[in-house]
Amino acid sequence: MAFRGSVTMRTDHRQGKMTERVLVRSDGRTLARPALRAAYLSNQLPYPPHSGGQLRAWEWLRRLSEHVEMHFFAVTDHFSRDASWCDVVLRHARSVVLAEAVPEPADAPPPGVPDRLWRYRCPAMRDTIATHLRNVSLDVIHVEGFFLMRHVPTEPRAAIMLFADNVEHDLERQRGSVLDAGAAASGSRWRAVRDEELAAWQRAHLCGAVSHEDVEHMQRLVPGLAVRQVAPGCDHMGALRRSTGPPEPGRSPRALFVGNYDWAPSRDAAQFLLDEVWPLVSAAVPGAELVLAGAGSSDALSRAASGVPAVTVTGPLESLAPVLEAASVMVCPLRFGSGVKSKVLEALWAGCPIVSTPVGLQGLPPEVREAIVVAETGPDLARETASLLRSADRRSEASARVRQVRALLPTWQESTSKILDVWKETVRAGRG
Repeated sequence: MAFRGSVTMRTDHRQGKMTERVLVRSDGRTLARPALRAAYLSNQLPYPPHSGGQLRAWEWLRRLSEHVEMHFFAVTDHFSRDASWCDVVLRHARSVVLAEAVPEPADAPPPGVPDRLWRYRCPAMRDTIATHLRNVSLDVIHVEGFFLMRHVPTEPRAAIMLFADNVEHDLERQRGSVLDAGAAASGSRWRAVRDEELAAWQRAHLCGAVSHEDVEHMQRLVPGLAVRQVAPGCDHMGALRRSTGPPEPGRSPRALFVGNYDWAPSRDAAQFLLDEVWPLVSAAVPGAELVLAGAGSSDALSRAASGVPAVTVTGPLESLAPVLEAASVMVCPLRFGSGVKSKVLEALWAGCPIVSTPVGLQGLPPEVREAIVVAETGPDLARETASLLRSADRRSEASARVRQVRALLPTWQESTSKILDVWKETVRAGRG
């Protein structure tokens, strides 16, 4: 397969710094008109799938490419990293366009400007998409998040589907109540996000969300808003084999937390786990181990983990299957969040006993929630986790409950079929 690509760099000579980079790649094929032509606009390349959003985009992309001509666009603050994976994405997409989010010296956005709008500014992307639309007759533009909607031309001549992986202003409100202790600044931040988010929802021909709670929340805020639920799958790791009996001789009981630590809810949960939960577990179960797995682990997280007994930080993993198979219990100490948690879905699929705060259960059916041990406070999480780590019988019972309910969860093929149906509905809405 031959690739065509270009990197455009624009330099501000007064400051001597690069302000924009754009990478365009195409497979160069000439194809018959497909049933559907779609653009997918995100804030990162979907591969490697180290976050829930990346995983969902990747699983959809590699299945949809059989039915849809896909054009992938990303405004990224990890330009060099994402550029190195373009060829993998091009196996399933007709073209890939990466544009670097404009770097700024300021650490925080100006007052009243939502953080993600500030973080993913990119003057080049709107013009790039407009040019692409003049050359390719697209049917639908899938936009991953309200903060990317400004990159879609005002009259795109294609239907717009805005996908809300989270209700972001509610996430910001929760974050403020947990981290800012009700500070006045947090109130203005989440309201600024709400105003931008609602405007983006109403600009789209159709909206999507991962959980029924988010669908209902969006429709309460904007009566009559057309929103469809598209739940993620969880069968991407295949069949896992795990032991529910006592640990192998010489192996300590092991707790696991998985997260993308670039994401504020996961970063906060890891710190909460290290500060308030794991010291109590370690005291109750001498020799127990804690594994913090996932991408985005920072020097600060590693330093915090080094001061707590028996904690390992793995960094990004090619597959979570080995750590899930080796875990005695999955701990999900999230204190704020929205949508559906991929880490919980993966643990359910693996048959791993789970101890979680109520936040970790968001978006799950009631029957599935009943299979998970729920604890709200740090001491409660520690007590339930220690109990499972000490008792092979209790772990076996918890694992059996999880295995019974995982059949209620959608597969990735079902999720992909649903998003394809939603795109077709969006096209009809755009024509109407």
